[in-house]
Amino acid sequence: MAAALIAVASHADAAGLFALDDGFDGMDGHLEIPVDDYGSYGRLFPSSVFDWFQPPGDQPDYPSYMAGAFLFVTTGGTTTSSVLLSEYDLWSAFLEQPPNEDGLFGMHTNLARTITTGISGSGANATSAFEVTASEFDIHVDLSQQITTSLPTATSVLAQVYTFRNDGTTPVDLVFHAAWEVDLYYDQGHTNGYANDVVGVVPGGCAVYIHNPASTTQAVALSSGSGTTLTTPPTYYGGKAGETPSMGPPILRSYSVGDAEQFVWLQHGLPASWRNYVSGAGYDTEGNSGTATGDASMGLEWRFTLAAGASQTIDVRRHYGTVAVPCGVAPTCGNGMVDGGETCDGADTMTCNGGTCMPSACGDGYRNTVAEECETIGIDSDTCNGGLCTAPACGDGYLNLAANELCDDGEETRACNANCQPTMCGDGYINAVAGEECEGGELCDPVACTVTFTVGGGCAGCGSSSDVGWLAGLALALTSRRRRRARRE
Repeated sequence: MAAALIAVASHADAAGLFALDDGFDGMDGHLEIPVDDYGSYGRLFPSSVFDWFQPPGDQPDYPSYMAGAFLFVTTGGTTTSSVLLSEYDLWSAFLEQPPNEDGLFGMHTNLARTITTGISGSGANATSAFEVTASEFDIHVDLSQQITTSLPTATSVLAQVYTFRNDGTTPVDLVFHAAWEVDLYYDQGHTNGYANDVVGVVPGGCAVYIHNPASTTQAVALSSGSGTTLTTPPTYYGGKAGETPSMGPPILRSYSVGDAEQFVWLQHGLPASWRNYVSGAGYDTEGNSGTATGDASMGLEWRFTLAAGASQTIDVRRHYGTVAVPCGVAPTCGNGMVDGGETCDGADTMTCNGGTCMPSACGDGYRNTVAEECETIGIDSDTCNGGLCTAPACGDGYLNLAANELCDDGEETRACNANCQPTMCGDGYINAVAGEECEGGELCDPVACTVTFTVGGGCAGCGSSSDVGWLAGLALALTSRRRRRARRE
């Protein structure tokens, strides 16, 4: 018989906060995050606990609502407990009903979450340590957090490296779930609020992302970093409020306070029906939710067994300002030698990605600074032609709807103006190829956009360019007649 649920739990210390800053104040790529001892941040107001990020060409704003993690612990195969790695009450309410919520709930006795080393650091680096314990287990966790920024792409990455050590005497089964409920409040191309954000998975399935509909720099992504020691890759999910996957329930459970809505799994991690699933794309398939409305949420989840005295490291990467995250990077990449699994090794060239040691290919998730102007894993945006990895330019022959192009024939044609808008009389653009001679004024036919004249009752309705020549000849003749009359006088 399974043990009864025990609601008694404790934690000795309140979580502290430390403001990580990448040092690019007032610049594209600026990122500031007030993380706590558990690596959680982004909550209800006040704004002092939100992350601030400035994508290229945009003002800083709140890219996310809440970012953090859950730890699900099982011993003896059946005794399971849930531990929120945060002390934020709203998240805790998913596990327990108010007013007794504290983020600790389950079957183990004396379940506790205790900070052993308070968060501290400087600039873009911070460290802390905590324990998750019960009468049946003792798990120690060391956490290091660091922000790095890459220019000229103006992207930043928060690396959160969790090292779990089993200080108990029996093995434990762990599920570590990194959650990110993202509300992007940038205005550009985003008229319907956070419920219109796009959620998706990169080619290769190693990362999930959320971005504004028209911008892939107004975006964040979540991936597993190179510091992860587990050989089994994490599972992912990308959800939309109110949607269920094709394999069935459960639906994402929401908990709302005012306008804030969050999603958290209550079944000790991702249910099987949501593993490696993205709304709109399906299972194990690169793609995204497209234009489907609904608040977006995403997460990664690692499952592993930790023997007594053993340890494992999970490297959670939270990317800001991009949806492009490369998959399959060999641990030996960058050593200057072409090792197994690599096709090249070194700096970026026209044929080699220096950061992945693989051939350069548009859409592979790696921005090759020599071969590519931008990289958005094949997604068109207002700043990138996804299929070409070039900056959008009207007349380049590539139709980019996200860049407000409704046509692009490479030149002016009967159907498309040179400003990449469909030809239409009255649109303010004179398309000579389509036979337009004017777009307004007293002498312009508003239906045909051709020049018309009525001179002394003659030539009523002249409507072609030849009529213009006739009128010019008439004007010249009248002028000559006046000059001859003036000489005689």
